[in-house]
Amino acid sequence: MSASASFGLTWENYREDNLFYPKYIMIVTWKFSFPEMTFSGPDCNSGDWDPSESFKKHTTDLLDQAEEGSAAATDIKEMHDRVHFLKKDVYEEEYYDEEAGDLTREWQIWSIELLKDDYSSSLVGSEDSTNYVRSHGSNSINVLFDWLQTVCPKTRRLGDWGLSALLIDEYDNTSICSFLFLEDGTMQECQMRPETPPDAEKDELDDFDLPPVKPPKIFVSFTAKGDLKKYVLP
Repeated sequence: MSASASFGLTWENYREDNLFYPKYIMIVTWKFSFPEMTFSGPDCNSGDWDPSESFKKHTTDLLDQAEEGSAAATDIKEMHDRVHFLKKDVYEEEYYDEEAGDLTREWQIWSIELLKDDYSSSLVGSEDSTNYVRSHGSNSINVLFDWLQTVCPKTRRLGDWGLSALLIDEYDNTSICSFLFLEDGTMQECQMRPETPPDAEKDELDDFDLPPVKPPKIFVSFTAKGDLKKYVLP
């Protein structure tokens, strides 16, 4: 399950099968950091392509499918109103072509910002709710992530692009989550929760391969392109 969709669950371990099951859904506040980016998806190469227009079309299509007044519709509308693209600059790169000689290619650099508004400010309890999201069962950020999987975001020099988030749950515990968007649209997630430093004496006891009492503190998961849709439109 996607961490962006599921984080906020507390877990109960059943020793007989060594699995973890959701027990209680917590309220979680997310603070996102969005690095600079460009887009290399097949539909993003035309000179007049605009990520803002593309994203608005994506959310409009989702709203047409969502039940009016539902939690899904609220999440989609929140991202539709708050996601803002800032045009940063144009990156130029020189390269050599055997026929044409020295050439220069360029691409637009963007950044994303989640605008503050009265709704998000009331949820996170802060007047400046820029880049903050609050989740409780559903998570509106999946609307943005679902779109990002279709446009192949890249770094300034066309490396794999990712972002990070600081998570604070209703008990004031902090976790860190990172998201990488891979070439084929897969989203890779890594979530780290607070862990007790290793204890040499305890490690000796762990050699007996007893099932863990608590869930692991570092989670890595992969979400294929299109799979977030079941969280956006449950």
